[in-house]
Amino acid sequence: MATLPFITKFKDGTPTFFIIKIWGSLALKNDFNSSEFIHYRDAYKLKFGHPWSSLFKSYKPKHHTIRQDEKNLWVPGRKIHMVVFNRTKNRFQFAPVLEVKSVQKIEIIRTSDYLNETIVKVDNRQLQQKEVQLLAWNDGFDNLIEFWLWFSGGFTGKIIHWTELKY
Repeated sequence: MATLPFITKFKDGTPTFFIIKIWGSLALKNDFNSSEFIHYRDAYKLKFGHPWSSLFKSYKPKHHTIRQDEKNLWVPGRKIHMVVFNRTKNRFQFAPVLEVKSVQKIEIIRTSDYLNETIVKVDNRQLQQKEVQLLAWNDGFDNLIEFWLWFSGGFTGKIIHWTELKY
């Protein structure tokens, strides 16, 4: 098992709403009337003062996360503990223990200072612009500009999937 921490705010201070977006991805196959969902929903409300379920329709689901993985920690079958505020007294596990369904290699290559000249490759295949937009949405970004700014220096790592989605 491994902890997978998530931020609650982007670099500019804008809320990520990752908890809500991740539960949105889990909603596709889970029963929100189950005791497990009710437990996490109520714990969230206690911690943050408002229910997340009312916000589902406002945000696209987050189906995966992009991370560096120099120690090759993230492999299919690995158990995931999704948390916010990791390594603090406010640490909060917001989802049941999940399993890594698959991982894919991702490279974001800056070819110049212009964002439209950035190349994104998944498993060595260059993505088209529409696929990059979908990747950004599925990773929890509200738009492509947020994605480009987050990875503005280029990036090599993995897409960690907890759903069956692949590129």
